[in-house]
Amino acid sequence: MFFLALLVVFLGIVISLIAYGKQGMFYLYHPPRSLPRDTFEEKTLFDMAVAKLKYAFGFVKPTKIITHFQRIKKDDEVLAYFSSYNDSKTTLVYFHGNGNNFNDNQDELRIIQEQLEVNILAVEYPGYGERKGYPSKSRILEGIKQLWTVLPEQIRKKRLYFFGHSIGAAIALESLKLFEGVEGIILYNPFESFKKMMEKVMSKHRYLKYLTFTKHLSSETWNNDEIVKKLKVPCLILAGTLDGLIPLKQKRNLWMICKSDCDIEEFNQGHSGNFTDEVWKKFKSFLNKRKSI
Repeated sequence: MFFLALLVVFLGIVISLIAYGKQGMFYLYHPPRSLPRDTFEEKTLFDMAVAKLKYAFGFVKPTKIITHFQRIKKDDEVLAYFSSYNDSKTTLVYFHGNGNNFNDNQDELRIIQEQLEVNILAVEYPGYGERKGYPSKSRILEGIKQLWTVLPEQIRKKRLYFFGHSIGAAIALESLKLFEGVEGIILYNPFESFKKMMEKVMSKHRYLKYLTFTKHLSSETWNNDEIVKKLKVPCLILAGTLDGLIPLKQKRNLWMICKSDCDIEEFNQGHSGNFTDEVWKKFKSFLNKRKSI
């Protein structure tokens, strides 16, 4: 029994190292390419590892990318998709969450565009969708920095707003310093920091809850709490109260420590899904208040 216990602890540490390692590939960043969205409906490390193996061995087929968006591309360093809406003066820069990519979000992007009557600039990350490479914080941010330099002038002159979902919210916050003239940011189910989120996720697991100390092994530091304390642009936090991944408390904490003109809208939804009429109303109000549309 003693050796069995040691084996269990050892395997737990190995799993945790994979999850929190230098690239954080098994939890922080996924999927590797163009996995269908429902592949990662389950949120445990084990389920995602199994889903990745199924994808690697061909049991799960990538979905075909069909788009009416204009590709903005620079070698393997930059990939984004732009769609204009009539003569709108506002562009919403969209940073998607984990477990999906631009292909998976096209329907959602069209709904956002029709509801808000804005242009859409959707950013893709390394290793996601059609973008080659593999993800890390430095690679993601370098790509976004390069994206600004290759954006056509007519897009750069638009009024820019950032929208980020989950880890996309963290990427959006970090990217504020990489774009010029961003007028506001919308954070959809953001976490306080990656380490705090993972500590919460692992604490719910039967065995991994004893290994939460491994959060200190991660070199990927997405610290939303530190950024919102110094935030200078208006901010709207959209907080799903039924989110099983990121606790509502973390979203409320971000709102309370935010130093800019910040508001929060709580609604009965999980980590992702369709917005309610009240959320759309709040979203439109946030943009219209600044006479951007």
